[in-house]
Amino acid sequence: MDIKQGIEQQLKVAELYQSQGLYEEARSAYDEALRMVLEQPGMENREDLLASMAQKIDELEVTVNKVEAAPATTEIAPQVQTLIKNLFSHSAEDDPDLKELEGAVTLANFGQIERAIFELNGLLEKDAVRVSAAKNILQCYLLLETPEKAVDTYQGWLTNTNFAPGELDRVRNFLEERLERDGVQLDLPEAACDSGKHRIVVAAIQKQPVDLDVGSVVITLDKGPLKGKAVELDVKFQAGNMVSLIIESEEKTLLDNLNVGFRLRNLQFNSSVAIFRGEGVISAKALIDSGPKEGNYHLDIKIEDG
Repeated sequence: MDIKQGIEQQLKVAELYQSQGLYEEARSAYDEALRMVLEQPGMENREDLLASMAQKIDELEVTVNKVEAAPATTEIAPQVQTLIKNLFSHSAEDDPDLKELEGAVTLANFGQIERAIFELNGLLEKDAVRVSAAKNILQCYLLLETPEKAVDTYQGWLTNTNFAPGELDRVRNFLEERLERDGVQLDLPEAACDSGKHRIVVAAIQKQPVDLDVGSVVITLDKGPLKGKAVELDVKFQAGNMVSLIIESEEKTLLDNLNVGFRLRNLQFNSSVAIFRGEGVISAKALIDSGPKEGNYHLDIKIEDG
């Protein structure tokens, strides 16, 4: 995604928020888009775009002034959930299953956990994305701080004929790692075939292994006030080569240096079986306005060949 597409995306997000009466969030999205434009002095039609954005912000301020008390909304309307799901799905049109998976992950990132779980359950019948959908369902329950529900869900899958034994083994390893990382001790029954886990340190891999579960990403910026500083962030969701991270709102300096379209050239991806280095592009960045991570930001990184 180039910088122009990133700006357009932020403007669409702002309009979605405004349509829901989420005026503070809308203003934040407009400010993000404005900052992205100001950082591109050579952009074509830059002045016209700035004038248009200024008008939109003025209109937003007029609306805010007319509303005595905007109602607090923690659940986005279903039709807007669908718009958000489609807006942040970046997969190729010829891969509809992965596109659906990314859309469900997007809903989870925006705090729409119940809708995300519903969408992900519908993907368990799809061979190509079954394992990823299952892992993200479990991650949703962990995000809701209900690890018992995650374990119960996994146990229910042990008798699900849709899963091959090897697939459930991978799902179990994923859940076991997440529970250990969160310091949760719960009995986790083994799948029919448990291959175990072995951590292999790899200096560099040209392409991301298809089945690799990324647990965390280490970002080292090459410019700005954080130049040279390594920041490790846990991966909350993953859909193919797209990983979603959550950054706390207090990390303003970091957030200011991570904008849509920005290429990260020095990334380290950590998983239970390998550590590899590569590059990635920030494909989405937005405020989480509901759910357990409300007020923080989610950041999507598309992993590319290093």
